[in-house]
Amino acid sequence: MILRQFLHSDPVAASYLFGCGGKASCAVVDPIGDIAPYIEAAAATGMKILYVIDTHIHADHLSSGQALAFGPGHLDGTPAAGEAGTAVYAAHRDTHFAFLGDVGIGDRIEVERHDGVVALFRVTGRAVVDWDAPGIDVAAPGRHLVLATCWPLDARTAGPERLVVHAEAVGPAAHASSSPGR
Repeated sequence: MILRQFLHSDPVAASYLFGCGGKASCAVVDPIGDIAPYIEAAAATGMKILYVIDTHIHADHLSSGQALAFGPGHLDGTPAAGEAGTAVYAAHRDTHFAFLGDVGIGDRIEVERHDGVVALFRVTGRAVVDWDAPGIDVAAPGRHLVLATCWPLDARTAGPERLVVHAEAVGPAAHASSSPGR
């Protein structure tokens, strides 16, 4: 069992990350503020956050549970952004990936991984496909990125289509502190 306590001063509160290193999975209880420390703590112990638990929600408890629970997800079995192959990330169309509606071929996408490595990509294509359409080769030569979200972007209910944005790496991935423009 791995247990990590996070103490907060504004507002005064505590949150927790607990999990099983052997199962490489964990939960975060009552997250507050920036979600990066929880993601970094999970990664440092080799775990993925599978659950977010808010035990109390009221006016003076500013939970970041929704941001942590519904943030972009890196699909299992795909390489990290900037590594060889095709990294695949998915997120909700009305939050984190709402911007995909404005992304065009040639646009730059920057991905900062949980380990601080930044990978730069250029968009090479976009398509609307059925949710179960094949065609993403996670072992493709080169360094690729796929971002996927539900389609249409302005829909109010779930549908069978997905917007898939394809991109290729531009230069080598580097740690955030050594990346240009940082």
